[in-house]
Amino acid sequence: LIFCPHGAGDRSISVSPDIAHFDYVLLPGDKTRERMMAGGVIRAEDHAVVGYPKFDAPHLAARTKFFDNDRPTVLYNPHFDPLHILSNLLIFGGFIMLASAWRVLHAAQQQRELATEGIYARMRHPQYTAFIIIMFGFLLQWPTLPTLIMFPVLVYVYVRLARCEEQEALREFGDRYRAYMARTPAFIPSRGYNATAEG
Repeated sequence: LIFCPHGAGDRSISVSPDIAHFDYVLLPGDKTRERMMAGGVIRAEDHAVVGYPKFDAPHLAARTKFFDNDRPTVLYNPHFDPLHILSNLLIFGGFIMLASAWRVLHAAQQQRELATEGIYARMRHPQYTAFIIIMFGFLLQWPTLPTLIMFPVLVYVYVRLARCEEQEALREFGDRYRAYMARTPAFIPSRGYNATAEG
């Protein structure tokens, strides 16, 4: 079995002890090699740094031998490990939430009204919640030092933007927005359904 880590580039990736069970490992860069060596999942003789591996369909009649035995060789590329699936679900769900919020917000802005229907009936800032969910999904796939640093910074920026927008809404809508704030959470959706700020 040959292991091909998902992704490209010379970046740090998560190290699973299961990698040690493979016969050979193809690595995208030296940082990945150093991290796997430190984790004890590869040895000097059972891996190669090849950059971003790309494969065409093999010619079955060629029967290329990779090892000194007649056993079949399987190339394994882990696109569907649980963490990868979770990150894709978060990214996909975040974009769905963002699109849903944008439709409601755009319609309300066209009428110079509060956005209080649909997903806005459950939280006041679904667009920023969606951005944070999407960022977290990408963070699970690429947990590098820059992304780990930037994630809390961007969360802080989005929260500050939400607070600034709330002050503008209070100036424009006054008590109507205060009532909406009182019954609708900011970022974490409520379980109850709140159809409108007036209701």
